[in-house]
Amino acid sequence: MNRANGLLRRLTFSILLLWVFVFIAPVLAGIPSVDDVVVRAVDDHTVLDVTVNHLPASPPVHYVDRIIVNVDGTNKTFDVTQTSVTFTHACDLGVVEGTPTVLVWAHCNVNGDSTEPYGPLQIPEFSTFTLLLALTLAATLKTLAVRRTHVRG
Repeated sequence: MNRANGLLRRLTFSILLLWVFVFIAPVLAGIPSVDDVVVRAVDDHTVLDVTVNHLPASPPVHYVDRIIVNVDGTNKTFDVTQTSVTFTHACDLGVVEGTPTVLVWAHCNVNGDSTEPYGPLQIPEFSTFTLLLALTLAATLKTLAVRRTHVRG
């Protein structure tokens, strides 16, 4: 009888162990990360294309639900729908004046905010091309003004 009880215990333990390893899925609670931010201008608005990575992407249980953009101390929240492990969302900041400093986080409905913000980034009021064009125009006008004063004098 003891031998049968020992065999039954081992068999029960083996089945239980097999059940634990086969049927219970591991829990992968990934914290979202902001991998990249691209700044672009659309008309007079500044738009940030924010690329987020979050594993697992398993809506409706575990997903990124918003992106937080801190512009010079003021948070702007953008609701998102995570469609894949890595995705990009356009965050329209509206009209931006000056050159504010920006930090970006992704927020997961299970784990909260990404541990480290992306940034700081300095958002230019003018794009590099626009700034270069304005400086070239100013230098050309100054050169023309100097030549006219030398010709008359």
